[in-house]
Amino acid sequence: MTVQEAVQQIRREAGRVGEAQVALERLQKAIPLPLPEEIEQMAEGARPVSPEAHLLAVLQAAIVDLENVKDDLRSAVGKNTLAGLEEAWKKGRRPAAIELRRMRAALEARRDETG
Repeated sequence: MTVQEAVQQIRREAGRVGEAQVALERLQKAIPLPLPEEIEQMAEGARPVSPEAHLLAVLQAAIVDLENVKDDLRSAVGKNTLAGLEEAWKKGRRPAAIELRRMRAALEARRDETG
C-alpha cells in the first residue's frame, strides 16, 4: 500500500469513526436523564447508580474518545502535517517519546502477527 492509498483509507476510516460517534450521540439522547439531585445522591452514596446514569456515562466517555480519534486521524493525514515532516526534521525536530513508543509498538505488533 502506498502512503497516498493509506492516507485515503485513513480519511475514510475517520469518517466511519465520526459516523459511530454520531450514532452513539443519538443513542445517548434517547436514554432518560436522571435528575441532577439523583446524580448528587449517587455521588454521595445515598442511592445506587442507575442503569440510565451508568449508560450515559459510558456513552459520554466513548463519544469523547471517538471524537478524539477522528480528530487525531484527520490531523495526522493533513497536507500540512505530512508535508512538514521533513522540514521539521531539517529544523532539528525529533520524534517525541510517545511517537517513538508508538512506532516501536507498531513494529512489535507487526512482528507478533507474522510470527
